[in-house]
Amino acid sequence: MTGSRDPRRRRDSSVGSRAQAALPERLGVLLPQVLAQTEKRQWVFFAIQKSWRRLVGKSLAVHACPVGFRRGRLIVHVDRPGEGFALSYKKTQLLSRLQTMTHKRVTEIVIRAGEVNQRPHPCATAFDRRRNRGLCHVS
Repeated sequence: MTGSRDPRRRRDSSVGSRAQAALPERLGVLLPQVLAQTEKRQWVFFAIQKSWRRLVGKSLAVHACPVGFRRGRLIVHVDRPGEGFALSYKKTQLLSRLQTMTHKRVTEIVIRAGEVNQRPHPCATAFDRRRNRGLCHVS
């Protein structure tokens, strides 16, 4: 077995260092493209997250939050059954507001029991930063 390599033996360090040196440059090119695609697909969801407290009110926003948006369906988690009932009571009015805000992209609101996270999604905050710099075409 003179021709086989020991699997524990490291490869030539110059090969790995060249690949590692090129990696940050590739990520620097790739990351803005990925964020732009995510922003394009999810701008409705990010806009809803940003204005959620204003849409439903402070007391309800503490116990309910939007967690997903797909094919016109907004998924909202509530942490208490009473808050789910209160939100379902306001569902028609909320849907009307959301349709006005999102150019009728929201067609349905689905209320589910689940964890309510008070921190905005990281992409939503990146979306706000890009929008404030004039890089986003969402009004």
